[in-house]
Amino acid sequence: MRCTVTWDDDAQAELMERWLLSSSDERSHLSRGINHIDAALRENAHQKGAVLRGNEPLRFYSAPVIPGRPPIGVVYQFVLDDRLVKVLQLWVLSEGRSP
Repeated sequence: MRCTVTWDDDAQAELMERWLLSSSDERSHLSRGINHIDAALRENAHQKGAVLRGNEPLRFYSAPVIPGRPPIGVVYQFVLDDRLVKVLQLWVLSEGRSP
């Protein structure tokens, strides 16, 4: 099932803030992770990621982990009737910094 992926304003602002504060190498890693997530969630988003316990229909999905790089993931909501994925929160885990 093909889906449309959108980003909540707050999640998009978080992404832009991280982008602006990152080095070119970090930007490249962030771009690859976000591009992977967007592409993956365009197809069958309702079957991907993990349901957040007690928070159905919220799900968590992450890009493949690259050794030595912080994991990148998103919390999203899938609306079946609209075939819409809405990214609600960006997660970039790194030493000393929470999502």
